[in-house]
Amino acid sequence: MVKREYFIRDTRAVKDREFTHYFISDAETKGVNFTIDYISAYRQLNAEIWNEMHSHNFYSIIFVSKGNGEYIMDFETYGIEDNGIYFIRPYSLHTSEHITRLEGVAITFSENFIRGRNEHDAEWDRLRYEMFGVGNIHPRCRITSEEGKSILHADAQLIFNETKLHSGTPYHDNITRHLMMKLLYDIQRYCTWITAVDDKPSAAGYDTYIYYMELVENNYCVQTTVAWYLEQLQTSMKTLNKYTQLHAGVSPLKIINNRRILEAQRLLRFSDRSIKDIATFLGFTDSSNFASFFRRETGIAPGEWR
Repeated sequence: MVKREYFIRDTRAVKDREFTHYFISDAETKGVNFTIDYISAYRQLNAEIWNEMHSHNFYSIIFVSKGNGEYIMDFETYGIEDNGIYFIRPYSLHTSEHITRLEGVAITFSENFIRGRNEHDAEWDRLRYEMFGVGNIHPRCRITSEEGKSILHADAQLIFNETKLHSGTPYHDNITRHLMMKLLYDIQRYCTWITAVDDKPSAAGYDTYIYYMELVENNYCVQTTVAWYLEQLQTSMKTLNKYTQLHAGVSPLKIINNRRILEAQRLLRFSDRSIKDIATFLGFTDSSNFASFFRRETGIAPGEWR
């Protein structure tokens, strides 16, 4: 179980707004690079995390067998419901509100854990995108059949047993990793997506589109025009535009701009950086260019959002 003493805090306050970032310290040696526990136990051990705006550097999957309330993810509010599954990727800002009942299972794991020794795992890259989203897309799904409930419960129980009974033994991490991949595939098989990243994963150009989204996620502050991405993808603007329109309904440049805006909103609302510093961080030559960009994309000035 990930307890508070395993977290390092990076608290940034702006007036009465506070955002705390948590990251697992020495995860490999402390053995907290993968955890599974009941939500009730997780909330009890990490009460403050649930009740404050925060982010962390690991993935979380929250299985809600029974529950109501709301969670906020990057300024969007979503309802919590029975048999819902919620995915939280690293560095997303999130918190929960109005929770009166919450039962189920919470799983956390690091990028290094799920990849193992396979640094370039195309299948995990695909699952990560489809299940955890990117930018301001936050997938969530619902278990809609009794068969699905039974299968996913069995998957979770296998992981529980492996973690509780065999932690520290030979092959434990590899077995847990394979059980987790089975769980992720079964979620894909048995759940109905309430919010999906893409409803056309079999359409043309999907792998290129995923790769583009990953490139943007990792480079949006320094590579702010499409030309660099075209070079990395070895494709044309016409082809990339076709794929992003097909899978996201927007142009390649709009995807870059949306990601820059999301980060700007996070920093304006939950950091003490000046507007000038935020503009520089996001690749703008000066704060006036940033202000014009922000107003054009959102309809309001950066100071108004803050």
